[in-house]
Amino acid sequence: VKAFKEAIRMKPGWDQGYFGLGCVYWIRENYQEALNVYQQLVRNIPKSFFGYDAIGMTQEKLKNPKAAIEAYRTALTLKPNETKIQIHLAYAYASIGNFDNALGALKEALAANPDDARIHYGIGWVHGEAGHYKESIAAYRRATELGSDNPYSRYALAWTYGKLGLYRESVKEYKEALRLKPDYKAASEGLEWSQMRLAGWAPATSFSENAARGSMNKKTSSKS
Repeated sequence: VKAFKEAIRMKPGWDQGYFGLGCVYWIRENYQEALNVYQQLVRNIPKSFFGYDAIGMTQEKLKNPKAAIEAYRTALTLKPNETKIQIHLAYAYASIGNFDNALGALKEALAANPDDARIHYGIGWVHGEAGHYKESIAAYRRATELGSDNPYSRYALAWTYGKLGLYRESVKEYKEALRLKPDYKAASEGLEWSQMRLAGWAPATSFSENAARGSMNKKTSSKS
């Protein structure tokens, strides 16, 4: 912290100094201090799109989704069609139940990058949050086609198949997730649960409504 602060004092226009200091606070989970740093960054460097993106991510950590949306939108005015920021914006919209705007942001990103697995994953996640499981499956399947080595996309697809009672398909995808990531505990639990459902004796909500959803982090496939 001291080294970054001294570097910023010596060179106030060095954006990476602010970013590094903010990252240190993030690692320490001191999100308010991180936010203060990123806000100082954009005051000193108003055209720093990644500064506004960082503000958005930090506001989400501080449970301020509307402020996050505002920050992401500002970032996109400075860097239009930046896929990562469009994805972040979409998830922020989804967090307040605005699924139409979330999908709109993702579809705009998709128009420019139709083969980006992160975008298809995001579309699948938003549809899943909205309860549109068939649409969610279609998007996750495309994500797995484009990023076949990503266990998290396989997990998400398996979980969503389970929501529709398609346990054979769910078992197949959980196995594939485990092939890619053998220590994936949630996938192992999901596989066991789906196999039990196929046998006809697992409680209908024991895994699907509880542990599984927590493991399917919305941003797992969107980070870059």
